[in-house]
Amino acid sequence: MKHVFGSPAKARGLAAVEMVLVIPLLLLLGLGVIELSHVILAKNISTAVAREGANLASRSFSDSDQDIMDALALSADPLDMPQDGVIYISVVVGDDDPYPYISEQHRWLGHGYGSSSRMWGNCTRWNADGACEIPSTKPRLTSFPMALEPGETVHIVEVIYDYSFLTSYVFDQNHVIYSRVLM
Repeated sequence: MKHVFGSPAKARGLAAVEMVLVIPLLLLLGLGVIELSHVILAKNISTAVAREGANLASRSFSDSDQDIMDALALSADPLDMPQDGVIYISVVVGDDDPYPYISEQHRWLGHGYGSSSRMWGNCTRWNADGACEIPSTKPRLTSFPMALEPGETVHIVEVIYDYSFLTSYVFDQNHVIYSRVLM
């Protein structure tokens, strides 16, 4: 039987060259799929944590916001919230003004990531219990996504996580995952 490439040794040599060229591409593709699945998992976890936090914050009268945020951080496994995450719980109140105001904001004391709240990140002084000292002139939210009736209250939970890629030893770049739920 005659081979297209001449001898069987040449055919084996060509197959080896093809493998050397194809294997790195397949490994890169596989690593990309694994990385993408980890990012999606982290986003899903942060969204679930924010959703549960908003549910607890809006209905809880006995637990402090710090207790709620501690429980949320514990339930965020495999995300390392004490090292790479922060949680905010804010209370927004509607009144006669078209723009609602921030009446309370709490930052998780166990946070390891220094990102500001994206809902209202202008707190200049935090108390030892993680509560923001809100100015006497209540801060207004001009870009709040919903209209509130006077006295209507909305609890907002923000989860911010600094995700480190598996390839961070090669590429020195992180991705910030942000989840926000209003309830």
